[in-house]
Amino acid sequence: MDQAETANMPSMSRTWAAGAINFLIAMLPIWMLSASFMSLATDMTGEKFAWPQINFMSAYPEDVRNGYLLFVLAVVVTNLVLSGIVGAGLGRSLGKAVLGIRYVGASGEKARFASLFLRALLTTLLLLPTLLLGPILGFVFGSKADGSSMAALVLGIGLVAMLTLPLTRAGSGLSWVNRVSGVRPVVVRSGSE
Repeated sequence: MDQAETANMPSMSRTWAAGAINFLIAMLPIWMLSASFMSLATDMTGEKFAWPQINFMSAYPEDVRNGYLLFVLAVVVTNLVLSGIVGAGLGRSLGKAVLGIRYVGASGEKARFASLFLRALLTTLLLLPTLLLGPILGFVFGSKADGSSMAALVLGIGLVAMLTLPLTRAGSGLSWVNRVSGVRPVVVRSGSE
């Protein structure tokens, strides 16, 4: 990547801020989808589904375990819709749009829908171990797996951060997910869209 291309890249703080905005935007659809999924599942099965709690997964009663799995489904669907379909259609996520960032292809051309959807799919696949490994350990092995469950959560968060966020400007300054999907973020110049 030459100096002109690097100068057009957003700062790490701007990129992280866009991610934080995406997280805040996603909260409402995740909540709405989770509630809808739980209501639908209750109607279909007659079982109880409850909201996840801040607690070790081993302490979750069955209705909260069921609700947690539907919460994970809501996170996956929301990420694929907001980052995958909407983000790929716009050429950027909503958070990046707010902060004047868009994605381009590796050579600076307009990013392809398929590349941006691949980026969202990779991000979603990286989230799944974080959302599921620790809880499954707690659900299956009970309180004796609480330490392992917490370690899996911390390691999962670290893995997601390491592979989806540009942690340094060294090399290309791109995250692994962006390199694999063949896109890079750039700052939008006013009037250049």
